[in-house]
Amino acid sequence: MGGPVALTFELVSHVFYVPPILVALYVGRTQIVWALIFVIMASMHYHVCLDTDGDVCITSLHYAGAMDYFFAFYAGAVLYLQSNAMGHDAMSTALTVIVAELVAMMPVLYNSVTPFAVISISLLWQTTWVNLALRRSAPYHNPGFSWVVFLLSALSYCTLALPFKTGSYYYDVTHPIWHALSASVIFFYMPILSRLCVVWPEFGDKWRLVYTYHVKNRVIYQ
Repeated sequence: MGGPVALTFELVSHVFYVPPILVALYVGRTQIVWALIFVIMASMHYHVCLDTDGDVCITSLHYAGAMDYFFAFYAGAVLYLQSNAMGHDAMSTALTVIVAELVAMMPVLYNSVTPFAVISISLLWQTTWVNLALRRSAPYHNPGFSWVVFLLSALSYCTLALPFKTGSYYYDVTHPIWHALSASVIFFYMPILSRLCVVWPEFGDKWRLVYTYHVKNRVIYQ
């Protein structure tokens, strides 16, 4: 695989982000919608640059890769901060800090583990003190979907962390899978953030799943 074939697979795999965008629109999470749109645009531009050796590229390959990482980190930060149910001021402050950190690290964003470590520590620090100050835990309690998100996140991270050289055969095979898995994580994250459907297991004589379905903040089925 390589060249036009690899590029086609990588570009088409972005269609997996359409369902989570539609669900985010339905539940009114427009910040997530725009974050994912920018992720798609930056990622597609990067892959076109990569698979054409920079011949069809608005910017340099390095800058295209950096922008791909920038918006991926930004979208991840938006999802993580929204999952912590932070207030408007705290959310704005946290995202401002994240964007400032990403801009400062632009020269090393592309193909580097340092930004991932910095952003992860920053997000954990900012959300930890908010949760401690408010004395709360698990703002969105949804055990059923949380386990699905956890497992898909682990699989997507493992796929992304595989030590394949960018542009190699194995990279071309696994990267579309990463797109599908990461989009699935976001898709199943939406019911948690919106409380659209709450699922929890019950253990008794018979193991079963109990779920509540909401529309417009009104329970219509339980």
